[in-house]
Amino acid sequence: MARPELEPINSIRPDPHTFFDRTAGTIAIGDRGNGTAAQLELYGPEGALPCRITGAPGTGVELLLNHLWATEAAIAVVRPLAVDLTGAHHENPHLRWVACTEDEAPTLLSDIFCAAHTRIERGSTGATLGYLPTSDQPLISLTLIRLSHLGDHLLDRVKALSQLARRGGVSLRATDHPGDLPPTTVNSYFETGSRIELGDGPHGARRCTGRVRGPFSGPVQFRTWQPTA
Repeated sequence: MARPELEPINSIRPDPHTFFDRTAGTIAIGDRGNGTAAQLELYGPEGALPCRITGAPGTGVELLLNHLWATEAAIAVVRPLAVDLTGAHHENPHLRWVACTEDEAPTLLSDIFCAAHTRIERGSTGATLGYLPTSDQPLISLTLIRLSHLGDHLLDRVKALSQLARRGGVSLRATDHPGDLPPTTVNSYFETGSRIELGDGPHGARRCTGRVRGPFSGPVQFRTWQPTA
């Protein structure tokens, strides 16, 4: 069945207060073309969920990431962080901490690992009862820019963190270019979460158009919203 044609990308973001659904654990990420929003699942009843985003430069990955970080920064129950050895996001105003060097990245990953481990030991995430982040125990949203290009010493830390992430209230979000294969050490973990592919329009690659597939739902085509003035 042919996928529906989307109108030209001219829609403006709706009221930001409508982006996040704390009960459902979702953030609206774009327009489906039928008046409803495509959703990214950050967490479910059993805990935090991962996400993998792929897209070539110019397909809207940066726009989508900035939308996610801006939304998360405005939410008291989510804390956006990033590892970005490309340095492209080192001055992003929405990130609480972005590690841009080989020295900073291990420190950030270790700090998050310790936080997740402490939460699990204390049972403070309540994942077994139905996970919901709070202002005292916010969801930690960690974006890993160009995951497949991280060195083995960092991937080892990512693997260790992934084993605690769901119960520890940590949502790992990886970005890569099309054709980049996720490292085998963490591939099975990211397969349990959402997948976003940008540049997947009805007529081939189209800027800011893509598909999102959730861990509990089939693929949905969407377009990102234009930034507000």
